[in-house]
Amino acid sequence: MAETGKVVAMPNLDPIISIRSSYKGFSPPEQRCADLILHSAQAVTQMSITDFAIKADTSEATVVRFCKKLGFPGYPKLRIALATNVGFRAGITINDENEIELGISHDDSTSEIISKVGSSASMTIAMTSQLVNAETLDSLTEALYEARTIGAFGAGASGLVAADISYKFNRLGHACVHWADHHAALTSISTLREGDVLFLVSHSGNTPETIAVATEFKNRGVLIAVITNSPRSGLAQVADFLFLTQAERNVVRVGATVSRIAQLLIVDCIAIAAARRSWEISRAALTDASAAIERQINYKDWLYEGSIASATESLGG
Repeated sequence: MAETGKVVAMPNLDPIISIRSSYKGFSPPEQRCADLILHSAQAVTQMSITDFAIKADTSEATVVRFCKKLGFPGYPKLRIALATNVGFRAGITINDENEIELGISHDDSTSEIISKVGSSASMTIAMTSQLVNAETLDSLTEALYEARTIGAFGAGASGLVAADISYKFNRLGHACVHWADHHAALTSISTLREGDVLFLVSHSGNTPETIAVATEFKNRGVLIAVITNSPRSGLAQVADFLFLTQAERNVVRVGATVSRIAQLLIVDCIAIAAARRSWEISRAALTDASAAIERQINYKDWLYEGSIASATESLGG
């Protein structure tokens, strides 16, 4: 079985995104710390830990625990990360009843929508790429090399990312199964054996169906690779390989916009690393796939040209 790894320290996290993802799991004193940051982020960047504790009506020890829950070793690192991201997200965050998605208000112009979507996507890619742990990726690559079969599952919009995983790995010459719903995954549980790898994708990391799939397959000795936005979620706790995204997602939203971009970024990193690990096999598989597609294109062209010729003849041309 491959050696596994998880992200432990996460100094590149955006504190605001992490707070929103984990808010319900905080104790009342921790929620006061969270509220202070959410409502006065700029001011917090200038506060000492003593000032912060007083403003949040809590102790300095609670502030430190709160920072560690967010993935920071202490208050100074949290404050630095907050200062960095407050500047980065300037002008794109609204988070009120008028927000449609990504800091976009219902009365924004078309140009503002384009600018804000682009800024949010760029910020998400930059932050997520910093969170990809190279050791975890290397360990997963070895596990994928040894695996007989790979599985992929995600509920809702995450299912699109799971389908992309299946597409990429099948093209690289791996046997990869994608399930569109958790019932199909559970009834196919014998497809994966001990040492095989199952990819699970969930922004919240707490989707009941996805956790059920994770539990059943993990009990069979299948290695679990998780892509999620929440380091303290149920899925994160059972992961053998944990990959974190940093993406905003509102409760009321148009769709899984930048969260899907972040997930696909990680999938690309994994697929390329896996191709490098078994390059000769991957290159042969990619060549075969391209040749098959080319033959199909040529066949369609031949049919089209033949149909034109037949039509011309029937018209006496």
